[in-house]
Amino acid sequence: MPQNVVEITFSIEGDRPKIVEEIEGLIAALLHQGQIIGQEIIIADEPNKLVYICYAPTDSSLQEQYFSEWGTASLAKLLDDGCTMSWKMISTSADNAQWETAEYLVLFARTIYPPISNELGETISTYSLPILESCRSELRLWNGLHNACDELWLGSDGELELTAYTQLADSNSSLSEFGRSLCKEIHKATKKPTYYYLHKYYGRTSDCKEIRCPGCGGDWNVNKNVNKEDTTGLWNFPFRCEDCLLISTYAVHFDNEERSKIGEYCKSKNEA
Repeated sequence: MPQNVVEITFSIEGDRPKIVEEIEGLIAALLHQGQIIGQEIIIADEPNKLVYICYAPTDSSLQEQYFSEWGTASLAKLLDDGCTMSWKMISTSADNAQWETAEYLVLFARTIYPPISNELGETISTYSLPILESCRSELRLWNGLHNACDELWLGSDGELELTAYTQLADSNSSLSEFGRSLCKEIHKATKKPTYYYLHKYYGRTSDCKEIRCPGCGGDWNVNKNVNKEDTTGLWNFPFRCEDCLLISTYAVHFDNEERSKIGEYCKSKNEA
């Protein structure tokens, strides 16, 4: 997906080793707040200057009004110790959607942060959400954990592969419970239904129409009269439970009966 690119320059006049450590703290604060995303790169490391290049969710995300308490305190400390920060956008190829106009929100892990999208699949910057700073940090942690499980599932065989897939597909896994708790926080703060996306790779050839919600066991196929070949893209989610706030897509692999059970509704498990 396209990303904005920002150049951040720190002009150093004080104790350089001390200031560099403080700069690293500010960069960490910006990452946790969701003001910058991905991996930052140092493109200039001089005695009186340090320059970073990184991705940004919007062309205004580095404005001080969006700083967290951690970021504000870090910036103030840098100024006191003889360091000023400036930034400029060098590429503005993308912008995030506004959460206020969304019909609903979806927690959906991405290789490039942020993981919150609206019903059209457009990303929403986490710094714009009216949530606690701790929730923003946990969103970043959850996104990393989800991506790690995805890599393990795709790159492993045997027990490790199944463990990773279960984390992605089972609504009761520790990863899913973590993510669903974050969805509740976002729902509470925004008043927007916030769905948790469940991965679904293995399935039964007969489950297209009658598959049950893995959370409550109720009906969650919202496209019962539509053949799965007729759906138009990932964000036309055929499965959605408004009670459990779970969302998913059709399975794509149908010749493994045991694995198709992973993530299915289980009364004893869900009522435990």
